[in-house]
Amino acid sequence: MTDTSPQKSPLRRPMIEDMTVRNLSPATQRSYIHAVKKFSRYFNRSPDRLGLEDVHAFQVHLVTHGISWPALNQTVCALRFFYGITLGSAEIPERIAYASKPRKLPADNLNFVNGVLWVLPSGAHWHDLPKRYGKWKTVHKRFTRWAKAGVRERVFEHLIRDPDNAYVSLDSSLVRAHQQAATGKGGGQKGGTRLWGVPEED
Repeated sequence: MTDTSPQKSPLRRPMIEDMTVRNLSPATQRSYIHAVKKFSRYFNRSPDRLGLEDVHAFQVHLVTHGISWPALNQTVCALRFFYGITLGSAEIPERIAYASKPRKLPADNLNFVNGVLWVLPSGAHWHDLPKRYGKWKTVHKRFTRWAKAGVRERVFEHLIRDPDNAYVSLDSSLVRAHQQAATGKGGGQKGGTRLWGVPEED
């Protein structure tokens, strides 16, 4: 095998045979071969002469060049197979880490917070929430989850400490409902007033 021609490596055929015996699909086999070949070409060396540190360096290279999460883990699978099955290494595969799926924050976070800030200081009921903030039931349910998890208190403690938010009345124990907040006879909870921030029933 020559370092400059990894595609002609004598390791290619054993790896293909290993994948065939394990009934890997043709698409998966092509993907694995491509990944190992790319790994070899990056260092311009035969992959059996590369170790765990090289694998980690290659992973860093892929991440810094914007590889997607699924493609990165496909490469990890290929290298784990190559080292563990074709080369028979017992240690290296388990130390090649999979990438964690990136967590995506909801795109409507800003609308949600603005919707909550529209309801609470005004004393309006959730069903009066303007549509620009999203569906009122969705905002209300999420706010209720926040309240139960203690997130609400942490967020508003931060807002209170911010001098730019001094106009927001977050420390009052009671908020009088506006006329638009009436929900029929009695106009709301307990004579037209309700506790600040208490999630109401749907």
